[in-house]
Amino acid sequence: MRTHAKPAEVTALLLIVACGGCAQWNYQQLKIGQGPAEYDRILPADQTRRTEGGIASWSDDPLAGRSDATIAFLSRDRRIAGRFLTSRVERIGLRREVEVTLEGELDPRLAALERTGPIDILRALLSELAQFQGEQLARDANAYTAATIARMIAAWPGTDTPAQRMTGLSDYMDRVPSGGETTIVVDREGVIRFGYHVVAPR
Repeated sequence: MRTHAKPAEVTALLLIVACGGCAQWNYQQLKIGQGPAEYDRILPADQTRRTEGGIASWSDDPLAGRSDATIAFLSRDRRIAGRFLTSRVERIGLRREVEVTLEGELDPRLAALERTGPIDILRALLSELAQFQGEQLARDANAYTAATIARMIAAWPGTDTPAQRMTGLSDYMDRVPSGGETTIVVDREGVIRFGYHVVAPR
């Protein structure tokens, strides 16, 4: 027996898919090594702010239960040295759950961190993001990314994180579940790729 979705249901589904795909699509357009002429118009202007360390973009859709934070770290000559996308989805149904995913990459040469290991790079990024004190939109993007990086560091064997001592970060830590899977891979060009994924009951 076939069932057919009502037009309103189809429209709602398409809107949710489109909303979730926007941040991911924008993130994929950002490339390591791009200069200002290439990346300036990729992220939506009304959701994006310049910061001392780079670019912060934040989108939050309470109706869809989704938040996306995009961070681009810039080199001294304003090229993209690193990019991170942190997505948080809260699902409400028979089971209430939260899914948080982080994907990112960083070129230590462009970031002037050639002699720094991956975990120490994450610690440096965490410190920079967590201490940001600019306007709220950029602060949310920075803090969500920082909280997720803190969870990554804590999940790595034999490491700890100072995130609990960082002023203003505790509320964001509460929204990013611990116990996720952390991945760190260095490719042939020396670019470090980071990942974190967790699904937890809410």
